[in-house]
Amino acid sequence: MYTTPITSSWRRVRQSVLSAGLTGVLCLVSLDANAGSKQDGDNPIVVPEAAVQVDQITLLGDQRWTPLNKRMMLVAVGTKYFLMVFDEACPRLTQRNAVITTLTKDTVLTARTDVIYVDTHVSGSTTADALAGATGGTGFPCQIDRMYSILDEDAKALREQFKR
Repeated sequence: MYTTPITSSWRRVRQSVLSAGLTGVLCLVSLDANAGSKQDGDNPIVVPEAAVQVDQITLLGDQRWTPLNKRMMLVAVGTKYFLMVFDEACPRLTQRNAVITTLTKDTVLTARTDVIYVDTHVSGSTTADALAGATGGTGFPCQIDRMYSILDEDAKALREQFKR
């Protein structure tokens, strides 16, 4: 008869521990889910199915650089399209009047090696000033982590998706 109060107390303690443990697990799962969605939701990386990863891009005279978000940029070189991906967000990339430059000595950009520099073209300054700022230390460096050759229709779909 004496064991009944101990068993009853033991059950209450066990229920309290299980309840507290379950609440803690649910809180951790909730925090983890919210953290992931905030990071990925703001600047997702979207690589088209037909994209082919490349190690290098040869830059020609006619280039158009179109930032999609802080982690992706569309580059048109002649009639070909490429998608540059940055694992770390490049904050200035989506700012109005961004000027994008490279310091590569030749006409080839290499993934995981080359960096682009982003500065902003301020009203009243010249594009030459912004270029000097981008390469002279005030420009924000962005490491190119991956590059993909993409189809024309995929480039159009990405511009539409990101309204660029």
